[in-house]
Amino acid sequence: MRPQSIYHFIVKIFFLSMLAVSLGGCGSKEVKSDNTWGSLGDQKLPSLTPTTRILPAQAFPIPPTSNTIPLTEPLDLKFEAEDGQVLDGRFYPPSVCPAALMIVYFPWENGDLNDWKTISQYFPKNIPYGVFTFNPRGCQGGCKTWDRSDWLLDYKAALSAFTSLACAKPSPVVTFGSSVGGDGAFYACSLDENCVGSLAFSPGGWISIPFEKEVETLVTQKKHAWSIFAQDDSNILRLYHPEWSKYYHEIIVKGDKHGNQLFNNYTMGVVLEIFRIELECATYSELSCPLHDSTQ
Repeated sequence: MRPQSIYHFIVKIFFLSMLAVSLGGCGSKEVKSDNTWGSLGDQKLPSLTPTTRILPAQAFPIPPTSNTIPLTEPLDLKFEAEDGQVLDGRFYPPSVCPAALMIVYFPWENGDLNDWKTISQYFPKNIPYGVFTFNPRGCQGGCKTWDRSDWLLDYKAALSAFTSLACAKPSPVVTFGSSVGGDGAFYACSLDENCVGSLAFSPGGWISIPFEKEVETLVTQKKHAWSIFAQDDSNILRLYHPEWSKYYHEIIVKGDKHGNQLFNNYTMGVVLEIFRIELECATYSELSCPLHDSTQ
């Protein structure tokens, strides 16, 4: 069995074990879909196996040409959207150069670029990933207005704002967002050829593009779209497209929380695993991607 096939098998077992734990809860509502990869029982995940546990920074794959870089503190910067709107951004440098992966984070409507300070506490220190996050217009300290059409300009601009920064290129990009930021992450990824996949908590068509269309665009481009949401969140949208199962994945969490309310050690462990999967898929060929087992 190829190393990639072994990895693919382990990842599937990991998610299937989470599904069994969640559906075994008393009185829980069972939700099925051909796009469902797994279900996270709230605070009841089984212990991760030695292969899938969260590893220290030195265990991450490091590009052979990487060098330690002098920039160690977050860098605040200004950038412009197409209409000239000036936006605030923040770059968290990777521990090595070039970054193994660039993550662009899209905040939810109740937060801003400072959200990453909290999110980063769930991850190991000194990981070789660079992170760029920003404030969409009117969203410092939380969004004051609901500016769907102009936010599209901001989301697009965010993926080009960091490209001139040291160590941010030529790294593959994964977009990551929450609620309206999750839809923004899906949308922005579809516009950038370096974006290999997108991950969203509680997306659901919050911007001016239908959610199904957001996902369809990524699937057509052969990019992975990961949707994580609570099964009792009345604001989310389920998609039934078995033909998309190679690229579109839903992960279900018990309860009715939304967006950043779903962030905890368990869900963030899955987020980190998804980053690894996307990095491996970007590193290997289409047939060798852990999600695309050629034997299926």
